Amino acid sequence: MTSAKPVYDPSNDSSVITFQRHRDEEGNFLDIDTTIFHGPHGFYLQEKKVQIWMGRCWENVTDEDKNFAPAHAKRRVVTCPPSPLSTEQVIRMVVEEFIPEEGGALSTALGILEQHGIR
Repeated sequence: MTSAKPVYDPSNDSSVITFQRHRDEEGNFLDIDTTIFHGPHGFYLQEKKVQIWMGRCWENVTDEDKNFAPAHAKRRVVTCPPSPLSTEQVIRMVVEEFIPEEGGALSTALGILEQHGIR
C-alpha cells in the first residue's frame, strides 16, 4: 500500500505570513523569505533564497550584498520543498518572531506556551 503525500500548492493556498529568520555570522539577515501557508492539508512552511555566484560556488546573500553585487553577477532564486507545520509550531514561530524581548515579554509568552505544551 502506498502512502499518499500531501500536495502543497503555494499558488492556490493562503499565505499566512512571510518573514526573514536567517542571519549571517555578523547578524545581517540573509535574503531568505520564510512563508507560512495554509491549505487543505494544514499549515506548511516554504523558503525562497536568493543566491549569487561567487566565482566558485553559489552563496546565500544578505539584502545588502545583493544590492551591491555587480549587475552582471549570476543570480538565482531557490525554492525549498514545503515542510509541514502543526498549528502549535506556527504559533510558536510567530511569537518568537514578533514578541519583543524587552521587559521579559518574550520569555513570558514562551513560558505560557510551554505551560500549554507548545514547544
